[in-house]
Amino acid sequence: MLTYKCLLRYSTALLAMMLAMLAVLPAHAQDEFTLGDMRVVYDRGYFDTDTLKGDVSDIRFYSGNSYFGSSDRLVLDYELASGVFKLNTFLIEGLRISDEGLNVYMESMSIENMIIDDQVLDQAFLESDAGVKVYNSGEIKINDIDIEAEGSRISLSELYISDIPILPYQNSYIPDYDSEIYIDRLTIALSPYDPSLAEYHMMLNSLGINDITVNMSSISSHRNVGDRYRQISNAEIQLVGLGAFESYGDIEYLKQTYHMLNENDFENVDPSQALLVLSSFGGGIFINSFELSYTDRGFMDYAFTLAGQFSGMARDDIADLAVMSIQGELMQFPDIADLIIPPIERFIRRGGRIVISAEPKISLPIISYLPLIESPSDAINVLGVRVTN
Repeated sequence: MLTYKCLLRYSTALLAMMLAMLAVLPAHAQDEFTLGDMRVVYDRGYFDTDTLKGDVSDIRFYSGNSYFGSSDRLVLDYELASGVFKLNTFLIEGLRISDEGLNVYMESMSIENMIIDDQVLDQAFLESDAGVKVYNSGEIKINDIDIEAEGSRISLSELYISDIPILPYQNSYIPDYDSEIYIDRLTIALSPYDPSLAEYHMMLNSLGINDITVNMSSISSHRNVGDRYRQISNAEIQLVGLGAFESYGDIEYLKQTYHMLNENDFENVDPSQALLVLSSFGGGIFINSFELSYTDRGFMDYAFTLAGQFSGMARDDIADLAVMSIQGELMQFPDIADLIIPPIERFIRRGGRIVISAEPKISLPIISYLPLIESPSDAINVLGVRVTN
């Protein structure tokens, strides 16, 4: 849930910014309109500046008389009804921007059937810090983005978010659905010429890589079960050349709790109040089972090599030192030590995959486990925690 909320926040913000820009456009001619000191010229198609709908092609952007970008096509079609903005189609293709050291290329971005609060059209609202309610993510596709600025580069081969209902719309509940999120080759290459990033690049060089490349996939099912929603999800995040994280979750939410979670933006919560806010939701969240794993695909070898260069120690000696350090930290908690040290030691010495899982023996709201946990041993038994390699 948090993953697609984060992605949707950026997609919605981009859309809101574009709509806000279009909302102030006065019409000049059939093939030209202005935005502040930016002039937009198109050769083919139509755009109605009264309704802000259209389909135009061969577009150029000018600042005064200075050309700084172009786009092959822009399509915008929407409906307003019952306090919501329903985006039927938003499409931009072949976007190219080159302005004051910033270079942007995007092959395409499309959003279909997104439903959001119509406050997205209110300029005063957009200038505030309030979040926009998203009832339905719509289907979001982005292909081939490349952004370069001051020697740094961020690129993305593909992003896909399936049509995901997020808040009830026209009903008191969210219907059953299956969802998918997919990210291919998100690459972050920060400038090697920035002196403040020298240590960062030394670390990457020691790991044998020049940049960070991430792939991600997530599938989940959402079902109505009485007064609850049940979500079963599988996700994988690959750090290319380093390792991969995988997660599995089977979690149930009281419907009211789920709606409250999706309506709140925890980024704006005062840290001193965060625990209180989260605990208020703890009575409506039930964990059936959870698993998190890490599979090493090169990171451990690089880490041992780097440690050996700095310390002059052999790999086995470094592993012994790491295990003894963990044993010392857990000396006061023998139950936890017995649970996690053997699999962690095997992972340190031979790599592979390490798994942490929890399967509570009884299904209770999260907050109800607290009185049952008076010691680490209780936590292990009540939550059914296991660590394996």
